[in-house]
Amino acid sequence: MTAETIARALGGHRAGTTWMARCPVHEDRSPSLSITTGNDGKVLVRCHAGCDQRDLIAALLQRGLWQTNGRVSGIAFNHRRRLAEEPDAEAL
Repeated sequence: MTAETIARALGGHRAGTTWMARCPVHEDRSPSLSITTGNDGKVLVRCHAGCDQRDLIAALLQRGLWQTNGRVSGIAFNHRRRLAEEPDAEAL
């Protein structure tokens, strides 16, 4: 799954080097979800309205927009630090 694929599925648009889309977690009237690809090739997502990463990944999983291999693979960064733990897909 690429940043572009996720963004387009959510009705998003390109904004410079990233993509912006409406967050699937909250009632989003204007795009607050940034989606990009990190230096290591992993998709990075962040809701600028403050939605929890676990909620965001769960919403993307429900829509078939996040890849799993028994665990949530490549869990997103929040652009400042990587989440310390990658939750099991079953826990979401």
